[in-house]
Amino acid sequence: MPRKATTSTKRCAASRRWAVPRVIPVIVDGVPGNPAHECFPPALGCRVDTDGRITDAREEPIAADARPEGDGKEIAKQKVVAGLLGVGLDEVVRRAERARRRRNWSALAGVFLLLALLATGSAVYAWRQLKTNEAFLNDATLKRATEIVDEAVALAEKHSIPRTAILRLLGNAEGLFGDMAQDGRPTPELRYRKAWMLIQFARNYEILGETEKQFGRASEAYRLLAGLVAEKPDDKVYQRDLSIAYAEVGDVLMMQGKLPETLQAYRESLTVMARLTDADPENASWQYDRAIAHERVGDVLVQQGNLAAAFAEFQARKSIIERLTEAHPNNVGWQRDLSIASSKIGDVLMEQGWAAEALQAYGKSRTIMERLAKADPDNGDRQRDLAVADERLANALLAEGHSDEALRAYEEALAIKQRMVRADSSNSRWQRDLAVAYSKVADVLLSQDKLNEALRAHRDSLAIAKRLANTDPANAVWQRDLAVSHNKIGNVLLAQDQLDEALDSYRESVAIIARLSNADPTNAGWQRDLSVTHDKIADVLLAQGKPIEALQGYRHGLVIAERLAKA
Repeated sequence: MPRKATTSTKRCAASRRWAVPRVIPVIVDGVPGNPAHECFPPALGCRVDTDGRITDAREEPIAADARPEGDGKEIAKQKVVAGLLGVGLDEVVRRAERARRRRNWSALAGVFLLLALLATGSAVYAWRQLKTNEAFLNDATLKRATEIVDEAVALAEKHSIPRTAILRLLGNAEGLFGDMAQDGRPTPELRYRKAWMLIQFARNYEILGETEKQFGRASEAYRLLAGLVAEKPDDKVYQRDLSIAYAEVGDVLMMQGKLPETLQAYRESLTVMARLTDADPENASWQYDRAIAHERVGDVLVQQGNLAAAFAEFQARKSIIERLTEAHPNNVGWQRDLSIASSKIGDVLMEQGWAAEALQAYGKSRTIMERLAKADPDNGDRQRDLAVADERLANALLAEGHSDEALRAYEEALAIKQRMVRADSSNSRWQRDLAVAYSKVADVLLSQDKLNEALRAHRDSLAIAKRLANTDPANAVWQRDLAVSHNKIGNVLLAQDQLDEALDSYRESVAIIARLSNADPTNAGWQRDLSVTHDKIADVLLAQGKPIEALQGYRHGLVIAERLAKA
């Protein structure tokens, strides 16, 4: 007796007359597989056999998902185009990017030239005035000329104008401003203005990933301000700006991985701000600067493994910010800083193995960030803050054994960062954030034995890390990111029993970390990375039946671990 057709079978059979050679589904509403909100018509929900006939077997089709929680409208459109052209999505994205850049060049060439002319024109005007009136530099003209250059750099970065063109603009502007400063007498006003000009140029070079140039400009600004403070030790403006210059120098040293020099610069900055705030405790702006100085010192101490001292610095920072937010509850910036202060304390607690206490600190931090992000949904920095808070919360959840909750939090952070990078693909900080987000998701997938998914996510992370590291080889943070990415891919390959590929990946990692560690042996984090990776290489060698080589690798790791333990 023939089998009675189910509802699903009836739907598939009834829909056979609608079968077409190619259908490109686009989801605009509904949920695949949800009986109450199914988005696919029956004809698309059944498998097609090799002869092109629709069978009774259920199958969810591959579709472009235009919903906000899916691909979004732009990516969905690109998937449809790829399907129509019969090419891969990557090729469509590359073509769209090339077209976008051509449009940007056409539209921005005039704007970029105008900005350059305005910057040059303002500087030339200031130069001419300088020849007859040196006091002219007390007004905002030179400051405005520098700001116009800043605007040009920001605009060029936003629209992916080649770095060579931006660097040429900066070089020309620096040369002109330098000639102007050289032409006038070295009055305190001129030296002060030049110092701030150099700080602004240092920040622009940071945006471009030009670490060496950034360090040179920041160091020169520090020397000018230190000279001014020596001449007028009671001038509080000079003192406060000297503290800023110390911090700018420290920021570059931190990026270069020179922790002892970084700590010295940050402590000098903190000393100046402590002196100013002790003399004028009612100055809220200075109190805030002091809080940030405590944070910078704490960050270096964490890198050096001095967690107790770092915790004290972060607590000092939090205490100051709490007082400021109580006095000024509507200050959004300080509310954000209170959230960051809680997260920094959570970080130290996590490093010490106190995940439950860290979870509480991260929860307080995320509550504030979520409120700020909802209040300003178009603010990319606020969205980034929320993504980072999600990741920290997920770290603690994972440490407490809540794998599924942690994965959801990591995926929420990943979704935010994907949207941010789509909105501004030239932002290197957001690119790095996206790489970290892929890596975090992959880590949880690996712990859940979803190896293929984990490997794909880690390779997405590696592609970004390679691009950033190649952009600025002097950036030690990005180099370390690349090493970590190789290491994590090795972990997945090892779990898949792909021993040769895992060994290659671990060796890529150890080569980078060894270079970093040799450049700064005081960096405890890098030393630990080196020890762990030597152990992993040894694990693979042992699995390959090479016990003598494995023993050598274990000994390398042990020597480093013993040295760290003694320290």
